[in-house]
Amino acid sequence: MNIPQREILYLFTVTAEHIALIKRMHVCWEDCKSSPSNPGAPAISRHRTYGNSDIYGDIAEIIGITQPNEELGEEYSREQMERMHCIHRETQLALQIFLSTGTMQPGTYVSDCSVFIPGGIKAISDDTLRNLAHDPEHYRLLCLRAEKSGEGA
Repeated sequence: MNIPQREILYLFTVTAEHIALIKRMHVCWEDCKSSPSNPGAPAISRHRTYGNSDIYGDIAEIIGITQPNEELGEEYSREQMERMHCIHRETQLALQIFLSTGTMQPGTYVSDCSVFIPGGIKAISDDTLRNLAHDPEHYRLLCLRAEKSGEGA
């Protein structure tokens, strides 16, 4: 007897802004001096993520947000800061997708794992995404539920 099982699938949309940020990432070598058996690994610089130490200034420049005039006491608005913080955090998923798929293409990707590990990522078409969006029972922000049949008694 086939019993329907529910599987959570995760959606993430890679944008031109994600690609622009990733292209500016500063890659460095992270030594692991505390462990002689670990030679280290490539990493994104925590201090100069996009080339300079002013991370939000770099993000603003890259995605086209007007930088405030500090001499006049201007600051980024709350909405601008939230947008920059959000897209900065999203670059982790976008970078994982690019490393896993071997391509830097905008689009919506689906994975059966929230961390978008290699092997579980697939690009989905705009038509498929539109069809899913019209099914409010299954479509929810970053994840959707898809019916899958499995063996059971």
